[in-house]
Order: sequence, then C-alpha cells, then structure tokens
Amino acid sequence: MNDKIDARPAVAKKITLTNGVELIVPHDYSKASIEAAIDFEFRPSDIVLASYPKSGTQWTAEITWLICNNADITSAKSVMLEDRFRQLEKSPSAGSLNQLDVLNAWPENQTRFIQTHLPMELLEKKLLCCPTVKLIYVVRNPKDTCVSFYHFHRMKMEYSNPGPWNEFVEKFVRGEVTRGSWFEHVRGYLLANEKYNFAHFVSYEDMSSNLRNEVIKLANFLNMRDLSEDQISTIVEHCTFANMKDNKCVNYQHYHEDGRYNFEVSKFMRKGIVGDWKNHFTIEQSEAFDAVYEERTKDWPLQLKFHPVA
Repeated sequence: MNDKIDARPAVAKKITLTNGVELIVPHDYSKASIEAAIDFEFRPSDIVLASYPKSGTQWTAEITWLICNNADITSAKSVMLEDRFRQLEKSPSAGSLNQLDVLNAWPENQTRFIQTHLPMELLEKKLLCCPTVKLIYVVRNPKDTCVSFYHFHRMKMEYSNPGPWNEFVEKFVRGEVTRGSWFEHVRGYLLANEKYNFAHFVSYEDMSSNLRNEVIKLANFLNMRDLSEDQISTIVEHCTFANMKDNKCVNYQHYHEDGRYNFEVSKFMRKGIVGDWKNHFTIEQSEAFDAVYEERTKDWPLQLKFHPVA
C-alpha cells in the first residue's frame, strides 16, 4: 500500500438526472455529459460494448475491434484503444475531444465502436429505436470485480478514496461505490435481454478458460464468420493477458504519465486471473457476500464462475 495521505473525497459523487434517475459517477464526470449521452442517437451499424467497470471491458473491446478489422494488430499496436472504442458518457478533459462530437462526426459508412458503463435503463429507449445495433455485455463474477475495482479506486485519481478493504467491500455490496450497484447493473441488462433478446453476453471467466472459443462466438454474433483460422489465432495471441498488459495502446500507461492514474499504487492491468478474491476476502466476508449474491441473483438466467476452471 502507498503510505502517502490520500486527499481525495471519501464519498462517491452522486448526481440526479432530469428524469429522476440517480447515478454514482467519477468525480470528473459532469451531469451534462451524462444527459447528452442518454440522448445519443445510435446508428444501425453501431457496435456497443457495455459493462460494469473492471469486468474485462478493455479486453473485450480489443477483441471486438480486431474481429471487425481483419485482425489488424499493426493498427491495434499503434492507435490507442480509447481512440478506436469511444466511451459514450465520458466528459471531455483539458485538451481532449468531446466523445459525442467525435462519434457524431464519424463517417456514415464506417462502424462506430462505442463503450459505456451506463445502466440499461438509461440506454434502452434509444437502443430499441435502432434494433440492428450489436450490443455486447461483459460480466465478471462480483467477488473478483470487487477486488479489481478496489485497486482501481486506489489508483484512479478521479475516483473517491476507497478507504480500507473491509469498508470498500461493504460499500460495494450496498452499491455505494462509483458506478453504483453491480447487482442492479447486471440485472438491468439481463432483464432487457430476456425481453428483447438483442445482446451477446461475454463472461470474463469464459474468456479466461477458453479465449479462442469466446472469440469465435463473438465473431459469429458480429456476423464476421469469414475470419480465417490464422486471423483467429492472431487475435487470441495478441489478446493474452501478458500481451495486453505490455501493450501501451491498452494498458493506460499514458494516464500514469499524465497523473490521472497512479501506477505506484496499482497497475490498470494487475493479475488478470479468476479467483484472486480469495487473497482479499476473509471467510466471514466471503460467506456474507455469498448470502447476498444468492438472494439477489436467484432468478437470474446466468451462472458465473468464482474459481478457475481446472
């Protein structure tokens, strides 16, 4: 742990939108940017990647972009992923472009790659207006998500101070951390998909156990069935955790260099394994978490893995 005093606010930033919905967002995100994102007009060829943070978002985004761009790893190693996959609700920072301006100026004949952490309730209406949009939802077991998000809070300067682990895990369960409740976020996308059947779900654990198989399934969903075996192998090799961690276009090293992230505290990509929660949760914390999980997910059409597949 870093011994320096953390002067960031201990309470996450909460905003109330004009439609009455409350959101917990990073401290540098503005209400205006969120409101504008909700009104965003999707196009028929858009690919939208949604997730709760630290669920494998960058991993899936890199795979998706490569599937749709003929496994072009040369570009993937030279153009920042955030410039290829634009976050819908991100507020423009000093010297940066407005994400919505960039997306709206995107050529009509080119696929837009859009990433978001917004809950489904804020996007459903606009997505339903454009039923050919390809919606991908990435999900990860909540114990590993909680651990990864804790370390992310520690190193991301725009997030609130997470405090000690035992306090953070309790706030995570209550949905009082940045981006709100994991349970409600995942539930919203599951319910919408049960109703409309318009999304492809990708799990972090399945990608960890058989990345090639998940690449193929995602390619089929994206109607990119003509990928060759060599292209699939290229994507799989490029997107191993070790290679992703060393790739400056996806590992956010530049955010450490400009002060937005503190890699002395934690890297953006730490371990990339399933089951790291065992190194953080006490037995009592794990049992209490399991009880909440079983109660809140009992009607879900989704089974997540909490342990590595042998």
